[in-house]
Amino acid sequence: MEFRVLGGVDVLVDGLPVDLGRRRMERCLLGLLLLNLNAALSIDRMIDLLWGEDAPASARAALHVHVSRLRTGLAAVDAERRGFRLVTRSGGYALEGDPSRVDAHRFRDLCRRGHEATGPAVRRSLLGPALELWRGRPLGELCTPRIRSAYGRGLEELHLSATELRIEADLALGGHQGVLPELERLARLHPLRERLVELHLLALYRAGRRADALAVYERARRLLVDATGLDPRAELDELYQRILRRDPTLDPVRVPVPRTVPAQLPPDEPGFAGRREELEFLDGLLPGPGQAGPPSVVISGERAVGKTALAVHWAHRVRSRFPDGQLFLDLSAPTAGPEPTTALHRLLTGLGVAGDALPDGVDEAVDLYRSLVGDRRVLLVLDNATHPDQVRPLLPSNPGSLTVIASRDRLSSLIALNGATRLLLGPL
Repeated sequence: MEFRVLGGVDVLVDGLPVDLGRRRMERCLLGLLLLNLNAALSIDRMIDLLWGEDAPASARAALHVHVSRLRTGLAAVDAERRGFRLVTRSGGYALEGDPSRVDAHRFRDLCRRGHEATGPAVRRSLLGPALELWRGRPLGELCTPRIRSAYGRGLEELHLSATELRIEADLALGGHQGVLPELERLARLHPLRERLVELHLLALYRAGRRADALAVYERARRLLVDATGLDPRAELDELYQRILRRDPTLDPVRVPVPRTVPAQLPPDEPGFAGRREELEFLDGLLPGPGQAGPPSVVISGERAVGKTALAVHWAHRVRSRFPDGQLFLDLSAPTAGPEPTTALHRLLTGLGVAGDALPDGVDEAVDLYRSLVGDRRVLLVLDNATHPDQVRPLLPSNPGSLTVIASRDRLSSLIALNGATRLLLGPL
């Protein structure tokens, strides 16, 4: 059982939304109790938060009715067995449960850990998921002015500061181009927020748009003076001066990718026997000193003829010839996915690229993948390939690497267009 209060009040059971009733006050009451999870709220405090100055004379009786209805709704979805219980405590009420199953509390925890993190990659890996939880203002349209003052504004400020910190981490990781659209949108929403102006200037400058950065500063300065009568703070003015003099310390830092040596081959099949001629054929594909062999070999044949077993056995046999690593990918597995990007992400992860540094687009992922293997001798085994277009983006472009492809299809266009060699496998 999970609850969402960011952007509205929703209840999910086994991942599916359930309706605890459409009455506005009960849903608002549930949201309030969730924001204050595991802590008691007095009846007077609840009346103030729910009705404010407009509280009717019957507010106390009405609150008891709403609590009773909410209890009935929670009982209908077996909430207590699922770990949540509405209790009477200290002259008021409290909802008890696991904070990790309420989006606002998960959001707070991830933001706290992100603020405490020291490296930009770790910070990005925490704040990215935190910000994905944010669907909008706490309780959405159900939020009363008093609840927003007590809980909502703090969460909204935390969301904005976490966004700034995540963008700062993106910039530290070289993602200045990717954050520009977001910064432009945020600048329209928060034109007087100086930290956002600083991040916008830095992203524009690193993207080669120095004149635009200077123009953004001048516009922000005028807005600040008109709205507050004050000049920009010292940090923003100092950044402007550094951009004016083209301070080289503002240039983007290329974050080195760790050189991981993958060893992903599945275990060799015990007692592998036979296929002597086929193994000799594959051995003959290995280039001699100073020679370039074929970029790939397609082992094709009928189902259950032993294509995978041969590919894996031979890969183990020659792995010492590929000291920079061996990659393995089953293209029929759900984790490989139907899109090339998913398979490329798997390979990039095997080569040591962190999750927050994985490119979104296919072209960018291909470029990064081929750059990483460009000076390496890597053996890649692709199992259960079904179509040449599934394979092409995954092929290393350097002559020192070799790709072994197992497929029931002959993949003829790989032979015709990509220089692959075919080994047609028959029954033993």
